[in-house]
Amino acid sequence: MKVGIIGSSGQLGHDLMRVFGNDAVGYTHKELDITDVASLEKIKDVDYVINTAAYHKFNDCESNPIQAMNINTMGQSNVVKRCEKIGAVPVYISTDYVFSGKEHKQYDEDAPPSPINIYGLTKLGGELYTTFGNTGFTTIGNTSREKKYYIFRVSSLFGLVGPSGKGSNFVDAITKKAKSGEKIQVVDDIVMTPTYTLDAANVIASVLRKREEYGIYHASNEGMCSWFEFAKEIVNQLSLNVEVEPSKNTQPNRPAYTPLKSRKVKNRPWKDALTCYLKEKGHL
Repeated sequence: MKVGIIGSSGQLGHDLMRVFGNDAVGYTHKELDITDVASLEKIKDVDYVINTAAYHKFNDCESNPIQAMNINTMGQSNVVKRCEKIGAVPVYISTDYVFSGKEHKQYDEDAPPSPINIYGLTKLGGELYTTFGNTGFTTIGNTSREKKYYIFRVSSLFGLVGPSGKGSNFVDAITKKAKSGEKIQVVDDIVMTPTYTLDAANVIASVLRKREEYGIYHASNEGMCSWFEFAKEIVNQLSLNVEVEPSKNTQPNRPAYTPLKSRKVKNRPWKDALTCYLKEKGHL
């Protein structure tokens, strides 16, 4: 089995490369541009193509919807076309932001998407191209031919190399502030599921290696918390005597409650994943 990984130097891509090992063929952003069809011709002789590339800065997506659509939706359309041409299975990395958060519940794989922002909307577009292929969605409702694809939704990622274009991840940012004695204020009215990219990568690898049923999977860690509670747990695990103050979200298009849960796969609780990460980074 050979797995092509688009965005192999990114936060999740890095851990996918680690987990798949010799089975992985990596393509960094400098080597491959998913908005350029000709660039995708570099992908060949693989059984799966995992697309981790995304335009994921929330405010930038809101300000530049066309750019977000070109990368998150049409970029995945190009990837699906390439997969169809070489006989590979497309694997799309999506997000909890495809949900509105208005239901105030954990979302499993069967929950209907209802994005309320540009990022979520464009990622849902990528999901649709992955699910139905490049047929103008005319195959919706047609079950005569099985579609071979995987969609893995993840949320609130933290990993060793940090997120592309964002600098440090949340855990590292809070750790740095706590150790330097800086004032820490974090929103307490947004609830999500923190996810260690290594754990998400292991879930993805397990599903692909076992050739599990095609479809949508949630690869986040288990449980939920607010960003404020997440920051408090980081400080507590570091045994630092630093006060974390709650604040309120001021961006109306950010979903307030999008914790993920899975009916299909098991992952460890997010607190255990955080401990592992802090140890791997040398903070514990």
